[in-house]
Amino acid sequence: MIAKAISNKGNRDITINKLYPVIIKKDNEIRIVDDFGGLSIYELQDFQIYRENMSSYGNNINSFVYKLIDYPTFLENYYNDNKKAVNNLTDSLLYIFEEDLNSEELVELITSEYYSNYEKVAFIEAIENKITDDSAKKLANHFQNKHNIEPELLLP
Repeated sequence: MIAKAISNKGNRDITINKLYPVIIKKDNEIRIVDDFGGLSIYELQDFQIYRENMSSYGNNINSFVYKLIDYPTFLENYYNDNKKAVNNLTDSLLYIFEEDLNSEELVELITSEYYSNYEKVAFIEAIENKITDDSAKKLANHFQNKHNIEPELLLP
């Protein structure tokens, strides 16, 4: 499930029009990784559901939890900087984008100014198995123009 920020009434760490993978959805709240990298709870009213693919979520009592982090000690482990929990969260973000977005949408995110370079690396990993000739050309043009990379280096 991916949510798009449509407002920021609480002046919190989200960007309007940016897409966020939903890690946990419970009632009218979602838990996402915000712009400062925090795993935080946000009111659903500030978001519009962009994709509602629930096939990889476990359905617990009144909540949906992404399968890779769907274990009782995840939150405690994550907030205690447990390496496995942190890696599971990072992988979950990648898998949600990979499962829910097509190559054209991923190209849009990679070339957007809304996302950090760290986030763009995840999008590049997500597009790896979906890339088309057209999306490869768009990305090559973007990197050539934006980052002054020689065309010969972009061919592979």
